[in-house]
Amino acid sequence: QEQAIMAANSSDQSSSAVGEATSTETNEGPSTSTSNANSTNTSSNLDASSGTSSVDPATSTSCVGVKRNSLDDGHDETPEEKRSRLLERNRIAAAKCRQKKKQAQESLQHQASDLTQKNTGLHSIVNDLREEALRLKNQLLAHST
Repeated sequence: QEQAIMAANSSDQSSSAVGEATSTETNEGPSTSTSNANSTNTSSNLDASSGTSSVDPATSTSCVGVKRNSLDDGHDETPEEKRSRLLERNRIAAAKCRQKKKQAQESLQHQASDLTQKNTGLHSIVNDLREEALRLKNQLLAHST
């Protein structure tokens, strides 16, 4: 009896989903009747791929919403085991985060060092150009007198 009710509910859901899709299609605008027939077939395929299909959920092999437990060997974990596993995962995540932060800081330090070196080189070039400009002005003044 329960399976019959579940099957009826799933067929009601799939037919209402198809009805919604066809009502959406009619609001899309003017089109030919052949394209409406093609789009109806396409929309029913889309409904099936979007998860609203007429498959009986009791016989479905989908794993949606099921948590996987890698330590599922026949016994439930005690709260202490859960806590120790959680703390270990947290320790690993914290170490990974600290390592990532350290690498980012080292990268920024290296970048700052490179930019400081480049800035020093550019200041040297500016000073050389100022000296050359002053020398050329002096030459110009010497030739004009």
